[in-house]
Amino acid sequence: MKTYYHVTRKKNLPSILNNGLYPKIGDLSKLCDETENRIYLFPSIDDMENALMNWLGENLIELYGEDEPCCSLKITVPDNFPIVEGDVDYEVYSYHHIDKKYITYLKDE
Repeated sequence: MKTYYHVTRKKNLPSILNNGLYPKIGDLSKLCDETENRIYLFPSIDDMENALMNWLGENLIELYGEDEPCCSLKITVPDNFPIVEGDVDYEVYSYHHIDKKYITYLKDE
């Protein structure tokens, strides 16, 4: 099994825990001019926390304001689950639905 991490708005948590994660172009992807439906993941907690303290945290504040609660998720998928290496070392992504059985709530951010 491989483990990754994902950050989302807290209001999305019930839906994710019931339905899993689906690749899409969300608000943050639009802000970053993404053109493909993807689920972005961090390969380590350190990568996730570094992003939250820098570019990701800044973008979340720009999109939703300082008071929007967010949380992090732990994603544990089989070794053969299709994950694509990102253009930078601190991110990977998938074009495939991640079933709820692979997702656990990690913490509030």
